[in-house]
Amino acid sequence: MPSVADLLFDYLGNVLYEPDKAKLDINELPGEFRDFGEGLMFFAKCVNEIRVLIDNIARGDLSSAIPPRDNELAAPVKSLHASLKHLTWQAQQIAIGDYRQRVSFMGEFSDAFNSMVVQLEERQQNLEKERDQVKDFASSL
Repeated sequence: MPSVADLLFDYLGNVLYEPDKAKLDINELPGEFRDFGEGLMFFAKCVNEIRVLIDNIARGDLSSAIPPRDNELAAPVKSLHASLKHLTWQAQQIAIGDYRQRVSFMGEFSDAFNSMVVQLEERQQNLEKERDQVKDFASSL
């Protein structure tokens, strides 16, 4: 029979690297280790919730990634979700020609986004100038 340390170590390794194999029977542990085992099982539950959250975020699905209850993880995810929804709206506005949109709430990303908007606006202005020049040239013929 494996030692208590081996059981707990194997369980923890499985939680981190092979979650489908992570099983721990509290009854197999001596009484003085059961509280510790329950703590590890709670840790495993937290790791699994984080895995699901990361998978959802990676797929771009933040609405289902927001934890159902308020906790330390919920607030930043809710904030990120709101920021990305607003950013999506701003990108849609730019796509229809509203180049006044600027981002000010996402740190360094804001600079890159705003620079892109300025470049798009300049390209649009240049295209309009070229179009006007072609019309002027065509009308002078």
